[in-house]
Amino acid sequence: MQGANISVCGGNGIQYIAPMAFHLISSNSMEALADQLAGMVREEPLHPLQKEIIVVQSQGMSRWLSMELATRLSVWAHGVFPFPNNFLNDVVRLVLPDTSGQQLFNSSAAVWQIMNLFHDLPDLPIFSPVRNYLDAPLKRYQLARALADLFDQYAVYRPDMLKKWEEGTRDDWQAILWRQLIEKYTLKNRAGLFHEIVERLAHDDQIVSLPSRVSVFGVSLLPPLYLDVFHALSQHSDIYFFYLNPCRHWWADIKSEREIFQLSRKYGEKKESLYLETGNPLLASMGGLGRDYLAMLQEYDLEEIECYVPPAGSCLLHSIQHDVLELSVGDDDRLSDDSIIVNSCHSPMREVEVLQDHLLSLFEEGETLEPRDIIVMAPDIELYSPFIQAVFEL
Repeated sequence: MQGANISVCGGNGIQYIAPMAFHLISSNSMEALADQLAGMVREEPLHPLQKEIIVVQSQGMSRWLSMELATRLSVWAHGVFPFPNNFLNDVVRLVLPDTSGQQLFNSSAAVWQIMNLFHDLPDLPIFSPVRNYLDAPLKRYQLARALADLFDQYAVYRPDMLKKWEEGTRDDWQAILWRQLIEKYTLKNRAGLFHEIVERLAHDDQIVSLPSRVSVFGVSLLPPLYLDVFHALSQHSDIYFFYLNPCRHWWADIKSEREIFQLSRKYGEKKESLYLETGNPLLASMGGLGRDYLAMLQEYDLEEIECYVPPAGSCLLHSIQHDVLELSVGDDDRLSDDSIIVNSCHSPMREVEVLQDHLLSLFEEGETLEPRDIIVMAPDIELYSPFIQAVFEL
């Protein structure tokens, strides 16, 4: 970690954030983060004609945050909530106006572009497995869609590999197909553009029209390349990351029991010098992405504001949340209650039916409960769409 100035605000108190380039405001409570954002908007209002840019990762977050800001500020207007990709594409147009007419790689359009390339594959032995697979239109579409998604992920997480492909240092069939794709359709690689942006922002002080303030709210993960762009932009604009962190202590070094077992097999007796620890087992086993993202954020020189709120209740859920917050292991003798319920169902249809019964029971028991107080989450909500319609539309 290059270095961070850390301030602490207790409870839901709002701390004024002094102007600086790159800020990290962390809390275990989304409401506390909303308090901090509202306090910043109130204490340091932008020019009336300037938009308050708040980068989010979903439409649901933008709607919730809009209502929370309106509640705290009485009046909330002229705010925009772009997704990370859309915001960074706007930055590309502002920082590199010469590229505004060029076509960026787009995974949706690339599906059909790659399908066109399948009709004229190079007559090379390395493409024989591909030709043997492409014996039906559906297979062509499926492979093109998979390759478009892969190329999009390569551009974000493996930009150095794509650069080598474009330089011609690799001759496997994916590399050849990538070179054909960008040459035929004159596509610009997003990773290459982002590297150009970082260089331009680092060495040019005459860039105009950049936003004076950008907030990134509740985004749980950003690729390293995106963080580099935000950090470079912080030399010209105030950048605020509002990060939902379940633990107030440094937990980027903790390992799950499985990881410790694998490291023990790899290093043998030398593992003792690694100082491996689990901390909270739930956080160690299920917080891998958050752990890595926290470590990436701390690599930048930033000012950190901590606004953690201890759970106020004594139910099982609050007890577990407290253990995660303090990076501790709770008492196994805790009594269970209905704050955490696990249902094992034999099919998605049955899951939705159980969900409906539980929601109806909650509304009957809680007179103050409102639909906006409930959120239903699933790894792939589209999988449940027909079952939700069948059960809830009766």
